[in-house]
Amino acid sequence: MMRIIRTFLPLIRQSKGRIVNMSSGMGRRCAPSRASYCITKYGVEALSDCLRFEMRQWDVNVIIVEPGNFINATGIFTPSSVRRDAEALWKQIPESVQVAYTKEYFDGFTNNMIKYSTSGSTDKQPVLDALINALVHQYPHPRYQPMELYFKLSVWVNTHLPEWVFETLFT
Repeated sequence: MMRIIRTFLPLIRQSKGRIVNMSSGMGRRCAPSRASYCITKYGVEALSDCLRFEMRQWDVNVIIVEPGNFINATGIFTPSSVRRDAEALWKQIPESVQVAYTKEYFDGFTNNMIKYSTSGSTDKQPVLDALINALVHQYPHPRYQPMELYFKLSVWVNTHLPEWVFETLFT
């Protein structure tokens, strides 16, 4: 993402264009077992926010699209692929870690991911609409959040209320 932005930034500044980055609601809230995903999305958020502030002097808009759970709409994960990948992952985990976490604990996270992969929206259109709006609105919002109300509420609670409130309600 940074290399592409860096490559085209002189042209974007010159044309007073815009940058639209795809993040996720998980870039502003996190969940157990999703650290590697959340790390990348928090990075997209930080890059985009910093760049938005820096680009104001050139009238360049930097916009973030933060979808909620659209795994079911994309088919990127299926129950069978989650099970297959989890089995392969378990075999790679050192024995000392397996003993510390236990197979039951690991299976709980696997089942949670299966549930997550079959929930959420089955319609990609809200994400596509957000991307189109980010690209064509004369005065685009800094963020577009195509997500279900529950997910949007959890992001809002995590970013606006004390951490203990989010942890009590959503973890």
